[in-house]
Amino acid sequence: MSRCSPRSASFTVPLEPGNIVQRRDFKLLLPRTEVRSAHGGSHLGHLFHDGPRQAGGLRYCINSAALRFVPAGDLEREGYGAYRKLFEPADDDGSAS
Repeated sequence: MSRCSPRSASFTVPLEPGNIVQRRDFKLLLPRTEVRSAHGGSHLGHLFHDGPRQAGGLRYCINSAALRFVPAGDLEREGYGAYRKLFEPADDDGSAS
């Protein structure tokens, strides 16, 4: 299993797939998949195929310097209001339909 650096965050799926591009990276002995910004071309991290099977098997290891953490209470003010639903509890009451 490839490990993320302590300076990286790990995700199983991008929120906006159109905002990233993947490219083969041959800088180490084993080829890897580099994740880059689709708009700015900057390096974001790497994609590995050892993520949780139930989530699709992918693991995006994203460098912390490429992330901007916004408190949930500031999402609308910072222009990320469309993602508010990701911070709300699911409407699952546990009963079968």
